[in-house]
Amino acid sequence: MTRIFSFFVLTLALAMFSACGDEHDNGEHDDDHGHSQDDGDHHHEDGDHDHKDGDHDHDGDHDDGGHGDHGDRHELGSATAGAFKVTVALFGDIAAGKEAVLDIDVEGGKVGALRTWVGSESGTGSMKAKLDGEDGSYHGHLEVPAKLANGSAIWVEVEDIDGKRSATSFTIP
Repeated sequence: MTRIFSFFVLTLALAMFSACGDEHDNGEHDDDHGHSQDDGDHHHEDGDHDHKDGDHDHDGDHDDGGHGDHGDRHELGSATAGAFKVTVALFGDIAAGKEAVLDIDVEGGKVGALRTWVGSESGTGSMKAKLDGEDGSYHGHLEVPAKLANGSAIWVEVEDIDGKRSATSFTIP
């Protein structure tokens, strides 16, 4: 009887361990996205967060596409990062310890990578998010630090296909 019980407990533990896999859930995301840590960047794996089916029309109207209500869209304007023109829209508000949701459009050439974060220019204490996009349109969910330093901003870093990085910032409304 003890052997059967021990076997049952071991089998149950192994089944639970197998179901966990390599993905993690830190309790901050309602969506089931795969996340990875690449060079300190937080980004959605290819195909895990797809906005190609009309979820966003980038003209001010927003259909949540099953991702929950991101809040009202606020156009933050445009700025230059190197040879690129970067336009940012924020959904909802920036709040310490919460998630910020952004749409970012980039014009001026082929982008190698797009990273963004909320905080200081150095990114110290912030989680940088590497955003995936198509045809210059990007959508991202950023982790806002629990403690925002004075002068914090929304930072966007554009890396061109040659690896040259240029950054610009947007004032937090």
